Amino acid sequence: MQLEPSISWGDLCVATGLMITGVLAFTDVSNGVAVNEMRLQHVSSDLNMLNEEFREHLTQERADRQLMREEVREDLALIMAKIDRLIERDLEGK
Repeated sequence: MQLEPSISWGDLCVATGLMITGVLAFTDVSNGVAVNEMRLQHVSSDLNMLNEEFREHLTQERADRQLMREEVREDLALIMAKIDRLIERDLEGK
């Protein structure tokens, strides 16, 4: 039995099979894209979290360095004052 002289039932079965295979492949690819999108979102959120932690670390490090600078300046001022007193004593003694 033929629908049209140039189309056979075998051609219809092959075409239907190809169409079903295409739909299944498209569904599989769509699922893969959705999974990849979720993974990318997860990686993106992790990257944002790491960037925020890095910024916080840099801010803390800057604050620590500034505190260290202030402490060193205070120590140097005390040392200079002590040296000045020693020099004055030495000059008074001569």
